[in-house]
Amino acid sequence: MMYMKLYKIKRQLKVRRESELASYRSRIAELRRSWSRLQTSSRCVVHIPSLGLSANVRTSIHDMYKEQSMQIGRMCDCYGELHQNM
Repeated sequence: MMYMKLYKIKRQLKVRRESELASYRSRIAELRRSWSRLQTSSRCVVHIPSLGLSANVRTSIHDMYKEQSMQIGRMCDCYGELHQNM
């Protein structure tokens, strides 16, 4: 009886994994098809300040300045002629 349960679970996991892989491959194929358009189209980047936390929470978090500083690299990557930053 336990063997049958394990067998069913393994089969379900295998089917689910195959489904996830098919979905992943589909998304990758769509990305490949639209890559040239993505490279040349303009984008709008919206920055959410301070990780979306309230001022009270931000002041109570230890090393919050480090957390915010780690976001600077992302912001610098977003500047260019194709980007509108908000």
